[in-house]
Amino acid sequence: MINSGVVSKSLSSAGWKSQFFSGRRLRYCFLLVALQVLVLSCSASPEQVEQPNFLVVLVDALRADHLGFHGYSKPTSPYLDELAAGGVVFDQAYSHCSKTYGSTASFLTSQLFPTIIRVEPDEEDRERLGSILKKKQALNVLSPSRPSFLEILAEHGYSTTGVLTNPNHHQYSGFPSLFTKPIVLFEGRTPGEREPYVNGRTVSDTYLDWLAGREDKEAPFLAYVHYMDVHWPYDPPQELARRFVTTKGKDRYISVLYRGGGPPSGNDLENMVQRYDAEIAFDDSLIREIHEATLNHCNRETILIVTSDHGEEFMDHGGLGHGRTLEKELIHVPLILHSTDRFPVLRDPNVARQIDVGPTILELAGIEPSGELDGQSLLFRIEDSSKQIPEELLASVARFRSLFSLSTPDWHFISDTKSDSVTLYDNQLDPAGLNDLALEKSNKLQELHDRLLPFVTLHHQAVLRGRQLRENYLANGLPDAPTDETVAQLRALGYLQ
Repeated sequence: MINSGVVSKSLSSAGWKSQFFSGRRLRYCFLLVALQVLVLSCSASPEQVEQPNFLVVLVDALRADHLGFHGYSKPTSPYLDELAAGGVVFDQAYSHCSKTYGSTASFLTSQLFPTIIRVEPDEEDRERLGSILKKKQALNVLSPSRPSFLEILAEHGYSTTGVLTNPNHHQYSGFPSLFTKPIVLFEGRTPGEREPYVNGRTVSDTYLDWLAGREDKEAPFLAYVHYMDVHWPYDPPQELARRFVTTKGKDRYISVLYRGGGPPSGNDLENMVQRYDAEIAFDDSLIREIHEATLNHCNRETILIVTSDHGEEFMDHGGLGHGRTLEKELIHVPLILHSTDRFPVLRDPNVARQIDVGPTILELAGIEPSGELDGQSLLFRIEDSSKQIPEELLASVARFRSLFSLSTPDWHFISDTKSDSVTLYDNQLDPAGLNDLALEKSNKLQELHDRLLPFVTLHHQAVLRGRQLRENYLANGLPDAPTDETVAQLRALGYLQ
């Protein structure tokens, strides 16, 4: 870049130039030089700087407090711990739902309440699915009324690939259309198989095959890889089972209830937790493999983002699995950002919302985040950890059925809009959320209720949009229903009752 001070000095010291130029012409010359300096300094626009690749890994049902870098004592996550030690960790990251459909809909669109249509299969499909789908059962179709951050990336030259493995993301769910290159892995699996999802080994191999064979190797990409292994049924590889599972017990989990008519015994519960931890270690090793392969394969910088859609309960609040409550173990999720040389080592103790990840990716790509996204970039917090964070970014909202929660650095508040019951935890003194203070903190309850109320209204508006859009779908014909196998998988995983 030209040094304006050197240019000015050289012009002013040349005696022949002072004789040749009049005062006006001399000022004009200086103006031209200044403009040249300005143009050169601004020529490296964000879109001209090489844009990074993004590898976004989501581990289904992974609760944050079963990871080493969040204080867990068992060696479930050696590679994630290594990444956390050299990258950015948001200690209080929250998802926006305790089930996959709602949480990933918000995460992949950066919209808190994206439009979802309740699709009821027609008579022909009902007859075909009758033995699997209950008479009044409806399925969800994601139909965002605004562009997602993935679509904005694609508009700016990114190739976006999604390795979709959760049956909620079936080919008619609306999720594949978010990506320029969706890879749907679970269609056609046999419902009777032990695992109603694709094993992580196959997921990694599919991603690695895509990485090696992608057509436009010069274009930047975002790849979303969804691992299902940590989700029940917990069936880890034998080598990891031998390392982690030391207690004999029975699998008592089925769709947030218990097999056998009562709560699990201590040995049963310990066995399930150990198998769950072994699955975490399995996916941790797979993340190491695909991350290192990506770094070795690509000349372009790769930014890795690791998170989860929700956690898993092991009798913390009287149940198993997920999708029953909005307690901390179900919506407090890991969030790591890692690059070889871009980020400082940082542990951010403040609340981070998953809807903020999309705008962060856009800013890292040099793309102006759209005003149509509900989230806001986290990058300013990474670049300057001392910067004041606006209060609205320090509160994360989640919803499941009639439950709404508001998580702040100090409080975790849950409100049931159907029963009017409330729950309140002190995040600083009781991070696991086990001691309900609702009866003791009436003033705080009112304050948090007032902060939550506008979000309840926003959700109601989103439901109305979905109903209106459904009428358009009815007028133009509904998309085909999922296959028998997909519906069976949804039921096997507890998504259909």
